[in-house]
Amino acid sequence: MKFKPVYIYIVLILTVVAVFIFVPKDDISKSEAEVTDSKMPQDEIHKGLGSKEGPPSKSNVTGNIKHQMEMMKKAVEDNPNDTLVIRQYADFLSAAHRRNEAISLYERILNMNPKRSDILFNLAFIYYDKQEFDKSKEMTDKILKYNPDDLRARYNIGAIAHAKGNIAEAKKVWNELAEKHASTETGKLAKQSLEKLNQ
Repeated sequence: MKFKPVYIYIVLILTVVAVFIFVPKDDISKSEAEVTDSKMPQDEIHKGLGSKEGPPSKSNVTGNIKHQMEMMKKAVEDNPNDTLVIRQYADFLSAAHRRNEAISLYERILNMNPKRSDILFNLAFIYYDKQEFDKSKEMTDKILKYNPDDLRARYNIGAIAHAKGNIAEAKKVWNELAEKHASTETGKLAKQSLEKLNQ
């Protein structure tokens, strides 16, 4: 029996294909191992992401948040008149669903400067979320007292009216915004809200 050159070529082609299939996988797995085994940089961004603490869990996340909260509280105590520090802590408390504590800090800022619309917006949002619509409207009215042309505050008056069940008032406010300020984001939002009401 003679060997035909065709068989040699077939074996050679299969060998080349096998090399192409198996060699890159080995290189990839080596590079993955190198990345996995390399140390995490110890800069401000990557601090705490090492394998010492393991994956995020209730214990290590809660501990980090408590530590951050304590540091912010201390910063407020050390700088009682720094409205930026107070606001950061109040925002953090609000996000952590400790809204009553956040409210008292926001009010502290308003005692220093009652015209802070950013703080009034935050309070209006908290009260709205707590379904204390009268308090939310009170904060929004204060924004409009200091800045009658604030479109977001005017839109929110309509949203509060809607939440209280006063659909006619909501439509009135949103119609005015949609007609007079159609090219603005708030005007477009008012138009969308009206369309939802009319469905």
